[in-house]
Amino acid sequence: MQRIPRRAATALATGAATALVSAGLMASPAQAAPTEHITNGTFSSTTDPWWATSNVTMSATGGQLCAQVPSGTVELWDAIVGYNGIPLVKGDVYTVTFEASASVPTTIKTNLQLSEEPYTAVMSRDTALTSQLTAFTYTSTSAVDDEQGAFALQLGGGSESWRFCLDNVSVTSEPGTVDPNGPEQVTNGGFDEGLSGWYTYETTSAAVTDGQLCAVVPAGLENPWDAGIGQNDIPLVEDERYTFAFEASASPAASIRATVQLGEDPYTAYLTRTIALTGDAKQFTYTFTASASTTIAQVAFQVGGASTETTICVDNVSLRGGPTE
Repeated sequence: MQRIPRRAATALATGAATALVSAGLMASPAQAAPTEHITNGTFSSTTDPWWATSNVTMSATGGQLCAQVPSGTVELWDAIVGYNGIPLVKGDVYTVTFEASASVPTTIKTNLQLSEEPYTAVMSRDTALTSQLTAFTYTSTSAVDDEQGAFALQLGGGSESWRFCLDNVSVTSEPGTVDPNGPEQVTNGGFDEGLSGWYTYETTSAAVTDGQLCAVVPAGLENPWDAGIGQNDIPLVEDERYTFAFEASASPAASIRATVQLGEDPYTAYLTRTIALTGDAKQFTYTFTASASTTIAQVAFQVGGASTETTICVDNVSLRGGPTE
């Protein structure tokens, strides 16, 4: 079981992203209590329903799960102790806590991942163990949806046999949130400074009218990305949550693509949604988790592809989230 790199999505294809969307203003959800996913984390009498690879022998000993790890394995994932059936939800925050020890100093891999191929890890941490039972806590945000996630402790790769012990295991999840007063990554999102900070391309004209950026898009463009409105040099931090919000309208009615993506080839999409617009301005709000860190992301409205000339207007564009200073 190894971590599989995320597949890049380009500007020419709908990217996979962690997103929740609402048309209109979003109500603030009530704070839910964390959900515990481990039914036996103390091993008072049994190791069930924990599992191990066939080369590992484990048992409940003195209120701990203890396992004998063989020598001669090559890869970390050649010997594993794990727990299946953990639902992974995009955007939810997972906290893993446990105590562990090793009879010889050993670094293992602590994963929260898919239990089947491609074994994508939503969390993967190197964990250095000693003979002293030590507590560890890791937190990560899931970038995938899967009902059958797994907590996997990869123990292989050692040249000698050793004894691994585990206790007080907890894996909890809770809905991810974005501070509504968190850092704003978009500049001049209300267009009070005209077009400053914004670009347009392949539009007939673009101007700020009644406090909105309105662009006239010619008919006959083949693809959404053949014309656009956007802002470059947006910083994103991997595993941080962001809320992308804006108001938009179209006359006549049209569909556009709203995206947060890498600002250069391969234009990896962190969030992409196709939305239907009418002549009445509506607010759209999307929440996602950044799958990578960059200083050159862009927010982009891809507005081509209509059969008739269309005027697209956007206002109050915001991207909040990321580390606070």
